[in-house]
Amino acid sequence: MKLDLRAPGYGWKAATLDAIRWPFFALLPTAPLAVPLLNIDLLYRAFWPIGQRAIHVSESLVTASMTEWRTYTIDWQKKTARFSVDGQIVLDCNTPPRGPLGFVLWLDNQYMVVTPWGRFKYGLLDAPGQQWLEVGKVDIRPLTTPIGLLG
Repeated sequence: MKLDLRAPGYGWKAATLDAIRWPFFALLPTAPLAVPLLNIDLLYRAFWPIGQRAIHVSESLVTASMTEWRTYTIDWQKKTARFSVDGQIVLDCNTPPRGPLGFVLWLDNQYMVVTPWGRFKYGLLDAPGQQWLEVGKVDIRPLTTPIGLLG
């Protein structure tokens, strides 16, 4: 999903968004006109940042290889969220979604494309050979302590 103007629409990413905010709902009535106009690159670059701010999008590619043991940490506080791989920060944002953090871990070969200009697509990618996900430890702590995924 390409929701951050500065990030690619593919790859392994750390990301946050919060569409349950009044700025998003205020822009919603403009969607029938705005979405088709966002197909024009000049208009997309000029106006998508407004939508991006309305849903508090933050994205960053994770460049670490997924084929080696890593320690992943999410430090999710009320006003910040920090994602790290092996102690190196990959995303630091001051707009984390409100509400409780849910934890989901999976490996699959599905893809989905959702763009600000109204493109929706989904399907399956070829996954030759055996696929697996191995987790050594999951450690979830209350809000006052960093939330981590270790593995």
